[in-house]
Amino acid sequence: MSISQSNYAMTPIDKKSFFFLFRLIDYSINELQQRSYGTVFDTITTKMLNVLQVIIPPKKILTAFEEEITPLIYQILNNLIENRT
Repeated sequence: MSISQSNYAMTPIDKKSFFFLFRLIDYSINELQQRSYGTVFDTITTKMLNVLQVIIPPKKILTAFEEEITPLIYQILNNLIENRT
């Protein structure tokens, strides 16, 4: 992977669904890579992001998802830190 002068930041619409956005991007990365192009490095453009079709669940489901996944994500992070020590 390489980072060029083109960098993108994504934030969730409701400012509370960061883990949903993370999983959504993780899920979509293969499709984005298949659409990428470039001679030296593959490029993902904002046009490609704009045409990516995703389903955004209602806020109630997003909130429930975040409540369920947040402790799991923090446990994974804690396990990674513990493994390093």
